[in-house]
Amino acid sequence: MMRCQASIAWFHPMKCGSSFGATLAHFANSSLPEMAHMPTCSGHLADGKEDSCNPKTKLQGPLEFFRNKYPLDVWFRDVFWTASDSDKDPANHRPVDDDAYEEWRGHFVGLFREPKSRVASAYNHFSTNDPAVGTSENLRRFSLVTMGVVTMMLSGEDGKASIGCEFRWPYMEMDPGCESDYCKGCMSLPTEAQVAKAISRLDGFAFVGLTDHFDLSVCLFHAMFGGDCYPVEFVNMRPARYRQNFTQQLDGFEDPFDQRIYNPASQIFWANVQRFNINKVTCQRICPNSGAAFD
Repeated sequence: MMRCQASIAWFHPMKCGSSFGATLAHFANSSLPEMAHMPTCSGHLADGKEDSCNPKTKLQGPLEFFRNKYPLDVWFRDVFWTASDSDKDPANHRPVDDDAYEEWRGHFVGLFREPKSRVASAYNHFSTNDPAVGTSENLRRFSLVTMGVVTMMLSGEDGKASIGCEFRWPYMEMDPGCESDYCKGCMSLPTEAQVAKAISRLDGFAFVGLTDHFDLSVCLFHAMFGGDCYPVEFVNMRPARYRQNFTQQLDGFEDPFDQRIYNPASQIFWANVQRFNINKVTCQRICPNSGAAFD
């Protein structure tokens, strides 16, 4: 018999591991093809067939996976948290409002990322790196615009606005003086109440992983919840091609809001690593032939 119906609310800040969707999908439906993973549409990653996308949509990633390759209503009926009937992507970058938190409390899963690393990756992904604006100045402005975004997403307050600021950054690059109302709105910071609310909501997570320890996080998930662990779960669906080492350029940068979320999330992760005796030996047994480092 199939194991019990899974119930999963994927909290997914930008640049925090879309590839983790492969682990969640295989856990939710063990009849998926072994090579199923979040596709890049290139046809060159892991498995050509599974990595390809609908040539008419080219939606890439989880949206292509859950909408066209393995539709939610067919493969994952009543499994994943989605915002509405029109939003069929369980990996969408959505804030956790009060209603969603109460409904899915105890079923949230997600990977958290050290703030400096997340900001550097997001800048690499979203920025046009306009030479008319110095890279250092651009990066400084981007770090201010994105400060506290994970906090606001998890607290559910102003979450949509903070998410949009990252996606619309190329438009704000053309507004170096931040004179537009939109840019000024993106400079708003979380309140102390929002920080406290976001921290408290970590109690509603069934699983906390760290993007910076992705392989170990996948192993820990299987140690905690079972399910077959496949090598394809360790494939990096979106390997970044860094134009510069933006992490190094962010030396001295601090996000006092998201850091206060990351610290307890990291503590939860490492406590579970110890509790479930996660190390290279146990992970090689749980996830054989993965080729993962498990550092």
